Amino acid sequence: MNEPKVWTPAVARGLRAVDVEAAVGLGLTCAALSWLTADFDGGVITGAAVAAFFMSFAALLVKRGGAALLTSAVAGIVSIPGPSIAGPGMYKLVLLLVAGLLFEVVWLMRRKWSGAVAAGTLAAMSIPMMLLVLSGEGGLLGSAVNLSLLSAAAGLVAALLAVAAWDSVAHSKWAIRFEVVGRSRAWHAHRRRRLFNAERREMV
Repeated sequence: MNEPKVWTPAVARGLRAVDVEAAVGLGLTCAALSWLTADFDGGVITGAAVAAFFMSFAALLVKRGGAALLTSAVAGIVSIPGPSIAGPGMYKLVLLLVAGLLFEVVWLMRRKWSGAVAAGTLAAMSIPMMLLVLSGEGGLLGSAVNLSLLSAAAGLVAALLAVAAWDSVAHSKWAIRFEVVGRSRAWHAHRRRRLFNAERREMV
């Protein structure tokens, strides 16, 4: 006898094709925006804030582990030749991969908007510190700490903006289609059971 399929939370399963496409698109947009804002004062802070925004939005949109990391990885690869953060270089891929990993750890522990905000703040804060580690300039520790605190503040604001942006589109037709497309039969059966149970509770 075949065992019944058990529905599992989205975060416990792999990324769908549409999730990968969304994360790649967000990563490319993140890299493009980082390029455009590279000439602003506080390039590291601006780059950290932009990364925090797009990682937070990716996590809220996809709701599966790995979306934020993929977004940061794509942004890091595309940003290598660009002027963002501290000029061209492979170091940007390392910075954003570490930031993405830290984001995922926090996000997997708390998959709510507050988790996205906390994860975005920590990810942004990590970028100046990792930049210091990669540079090997120990004498710049004080400046790196100050830059990290400013980046954390910028990341907090950026993550909150991402939450607001997601909240404004979460119930739109495209967002609903995005969530439903590619779902398994088990997911749709679980959804029908939830709706049925909700209707029964209302009737009691």
